[in-house]
Amino acid sequence: MAPPYHRVVPGPALLALSIVLALVMILPVRRLGLAGWQPRAMGGYWLGLVLLGLLAAETASLARILVPILVVGILAPYVVGRGAEGRRK
Repeated sequence: MAPPYHRVVPGPALLALSIVLALVMILPVRRLGLAGWQPRAMGGYWLGLVLLGLLAAETASLARILVPILVVGILAPYVVGRGAEGRRK
């Protein structure tokens, strides 16, 4: 007889965190869309931000390194995007 199958299911806190992160990270990605980025690049940027956010939330030792990277990644579309819109017109 085979041993029982124990599947690891993420807890509700991790699920709620990932939903909140995914929704919050849409804001800088939308700004990139307004600046003229392609949808595939925006999806990769969004996925990278969400994965970095989850990794920073789950591992306290990496959070000291990942949080500043996340802050720059979130603020960069607002700083750089304005210049790109002005040059296109």
